[in-house]
Amino acid sequence: MNIEVFKYSQVFKLESGKTLRGLEIGFHTYGRLNKNRDNVVWVCHALTANSDVFDWWKGLFGKGHFFNPDEHFVVCANVLGSAYGTTNPLSVNPVTGQPYYLSFPEVTIRDMIKAHQLLADHLGINEIDVLIGGSLGGQQALEWGILEPERIKTLSSSPPMRGIHHGALPLMNLSVWLLLLIAAFMLINPMVAVKGSRPHEAWRSYPTVVIKHTP
Repeated sequence: MNIEVFKYSQVFKLESGKTLRGLEIGFHTYGRLNKNRDNVVWVCHALTANSDVFDWWKGLFGKGHFFNPDEHFVVCANVLGSAYGTTNPLSVNPVTGQPYYLSFPEVTIRDMIKAHQLLADHLGINEIDVLIGGSLGGQQALEWGILEPERIKTLSSSPPMRGIHHGALPLMNLSVWLLLLIAAFMLINPMVAVKGSRPHEAWRSYPTVVIKHTP
């Protein structure tokens, strides 16, 4: 099934106070919204996934499975900042006419939920029968449940991570630094393959550091 795109015509304000113009939200839907509009199952995907939930969550979603499109109206939106259909660092900044790249603003879980809310309003969804997500998707589901408990009937979040061990913070900072290094290198040398370059070698070393130093 092809991805659909919702284009938001107004300025989208982030939690940081920064703004995005021309926000686009990529999403997939399966099944139909019933007459009472109470058969919605909304899926919040994890960090590296996309909105095609029938492709990556087989067994739980699909024909003949627990969340069946013959009974449910399944919605999954690509998260803000991801590269699978929603506005992200590779999108063109309408103000400059150039891709955002490293100027793309930081986004939070709450920003992702604000985008989901816009899409839900656009689709005419006032009640979500089941809101479900895992990992980063679980964090989104919890945040949405906090922001709009009246909209969510049932919430399933697994596992959302309520906190991070202090020992993991340096490793997370290292991963961010390495990704920025690779991005900066590719901006300067767009025609040079990353493979074999110093940023690539640095990124390859990251799993080794994690394995050796994770309790």
